[in-house]
Amino acid sequence: MIAMTSAVVCFNIVSMVTDTVDVDTVMDILRSEEGSVNFVGELLTMGSQVSVLQPPTSGRPCCHWFTATPNTRYSVFKPFIFCEAPKLCTWTVSTASAERPRATFQSAIDRRHALYRAHERGLLLMESGASAGSQLHRTLRQLEGQCVREVLDFVRSYRDTDAGETRDLFSDIVESEIKFYS
Repeated sequence: MIAMTSAVVCFNIVSMVTDTVDVDTVMDILRSEEGSVNFVGELLTMGSQVSVLQPPTSGRPCCHWFTATPNTRYSVFKPFIFCEAPKLCTWTVSTASAERPRATFQSAIDRRHALYRAHERGLLLMESGASAGSQLHRTLRQLEGQCVREVLDFVRSYRDTDAGETRDLFSDIVESEIKFYS
């Protein structure tokens, strides 16, 4: 299997399609299998990113949305805002080869992080066509939409005194996502 990371960098392409370019539009494009953006099968999209960049003079932070999981169609975009001393979560840290010895007969090291493994379990359910899988997918998509609205509202009204609220943002969302897959 060949791995690939997809990201939409050029908003000019999107603006040709529609007059309104927003986070939801770009996320939908990244989830498109028909448009050959989200690869599934032998060639697999391993993660996607959307960045909302602010003018440098605005005083507002930029927000980056990451899936950190394969198959963007079923992945959840999670927000990350750069700040002083962000809480980095261990849920998305892959095992380094130096951390554990590799047997001579072993051809590869399993580098899947905890979120990736949890997502695989949820992905099996969501792709199965079962009603529980469809419900999980709808719930995750609704929560993601709510998160996008709330974070973008936060960024629009951002003040320097709000900086502390960004430290745990990514790790808290990742931890919540993992609980849905359990």
